[in-house]
Amino acid sequence: MASTLEHQNSPLITPKRVVAAPEEAFTILPSWARLIEVLHPGGTATAWSAIAPTIIVVVGRTQLADAGFSSFQYAALYELTRIPGIGVALNGDGKGRFYARITIQDAPEDLTTVSRFLSDAGPYDQIRTTGTPSSDMRGDNLEALPASRRGKYARSIVLHHAKRLATAWEERGDMPEHLTSSTYLENLRRLLRAVDAEAAGADQIEALRQVEHEPSAV
Repeated sequence: MASTLEHQNSPLITPKRVVAAPEEAFTILPSWARLIEVLHPGGTATAWSAIAPTIIVVVGRTQLADAGFSSFQYAALYELTRIPGIGVALNGDGKGRFYARITIQDAPEDLTTVSRFLSDAGPYDQIRTTGTPSSDMRGDNLEALPASRRGKYARSIVLHHAKRLATAWEERGDMPEHLTSSTYLENLRRLLRAVDAEAAGADQIEALRQVEHEPSAV
């Protein structure tokens, strides 16, 4: 588990770094992760592989839980939580099960589960994991079901706060010199578009190709 400053000051994790060298890209842990393991298909790392490794993350501080992500998903969470005021924490359901949630320090009413954020859930979507184990949140293991009550647009609300907090970080003058709020936010959006491309069936090379050829959204 790295310090908050190490996380904030680390090199930007771009979609290209994720595909080219995930171990190198993920050397520094975010403050909410106890440890990670990069599991490559077949057990051997291959540069520029079309098949993404699985990133196993031990989440938490006192209570711990494992979670599985694709490389793009983990990179998106890493970059999202680089911003001061946004984090990942575990919530329990009272039955021994724990859920990873995205927290907004100054807007606790807008916390959402990591699975809802990654799957871009709408207000009437309930997200469940279908894989084994149930903590595997890679895109093909997330399923949207009709919700019994109205919720929120998970990702758009979190990104609203990300833009607000990144802008404030830059305006305070303590954002790392290698970052600007615009380059940071555009990279985060590209990572999330790669997450969506994978969920739609693209391999990681095709997902990278798609986001590299898109115009800037900032």
